[in-house]
Amino acid sequence: MIRSEFTAAIKEASAVVDKTWPLYGFVTANPLSGYEHLPFGEAVMEAKRTLQVLALPGAAMFRQAFMSGEIDYQILAEKLAESGRYQKPEYYLEEMDVTSCPHRTNETHELDRITAKWLSVFMDEGMAEWEMPGRSAGFFTAWRRIALHDSELRNFSIHTMPHTAVETLRVILKGCSAEEQTAIFKYHLSALPGWTGYIKYRMSECPPWQQQNPVTLEDYLAVRLWLAEQINGEFDLKKKLRKTNRQFPNCS
Repeated sequence: MIRSEFTAAIKEASAVVDKTWPLYGFVTANPLSGYEHLPFGEAVMEAKRTLQVLALPGAAMFRQAFMSGEIDYQILAEKLAESGRYQKPEYYLEEMDVTSCPHRTNETHELDRITAKWLSVFMDEGMAEWEMPGRSAGFFTAWRRIALHDSELRNFSIHTMPHTAVETLRVILKGCSAEEQTAIFKYHLSALPGWTGYIKYRMSECPPWQQQNPVTLEDYLAVRLWLAEQINGEFDLKKKLRKTNRQFPNCS
């Protein structure tokens, strides 16, 4: 694999997603394996923050188990007392109901949809009637050559587009430290974990389709970050990340 100045940051960031095997050769994998080095409580909170998912059952599931007797009342009361909680278990169930996270709107739906559209076209494995041309050049290069024909990318201009994935990342991440780059990569890799997990699989296992039509996480990030800054000006990368409590003081 050709290394670049972004290789280390991408490798660290990609731990937030696990490899995803193709359906015809599916292998069960723990999607949170990248957090196994952390203490349990920290792993749960980090997965919630990064992947926007709950790694623990919701309040409704706990209540159902409690009401059906799957959770022993006396044992639960004793465990609560051991942790300094002396109210009845029902009190804490109500508290969990109140503090449950509300449904969140996906603010990057359009970015996710367009990115996934191009990934599905490029990573087709013989099912499509019409193949995406130029795939042997790699995902970024093939996309760059024909993206100007996408009617949804009205502001796209190949003349202002860097020629390589590395150059694209340099332009977009100019002024960001290595730590900030890693956080940005984590955010965008975790946005489409099924796709990025499959890219990880293809990169590590190098099946025939990968040999013929290579795709890398660097390609994915370059395309996605470029789209993020181009789609109708709706998505400001650094502002969005600041909303999620990540600070980037050095990003210009």
